[in-house]
Amino acid sequence: EEACRDPECTVQVSMKEVRKMTALGKAWTGGLGKAAGKTPGSWMCMRDWGAAEQLKCGLGPGELGCFVFEMGSRTWQFDGPNSDVRMVRANDAAAGFEKERSGMRALSNLFPSDPALAC
Repeated sequence: EEACRDPECTVQVSMKEVRKMTALGKAWTGGLGKAAGKTPGSWMCMRDWGAAEQLKCGLGPGELGCFVFEMGSRTWQFDGPNSDVRMVRANDAAAGFEKERSGMRALSNLFPSDPALAC
């Protein structure tokens, strides 16, 4: 899997977008605590943020990619898929998928399809 990752694996989403994704169950953020060493750091994991960027990181649809904030360059550096780095617990990731599904169900209830258009 490491060989599939493009050295240009980057993320071009704003923190405002990450907060929206968090509310939808598609992103998680946190602090690194003692794992950060002498410099405090932050992490984020997200899924389905942009197909081109995800492919450069070797990630497929629905797969969580995790990033660590690099203080020196002030950029998010890819840390790996969540299946490897385990920043988001499996039950939290599953709850995120359910949160997204329930949001989609609520939208479909607000905007029901026209039965006349059904095949």
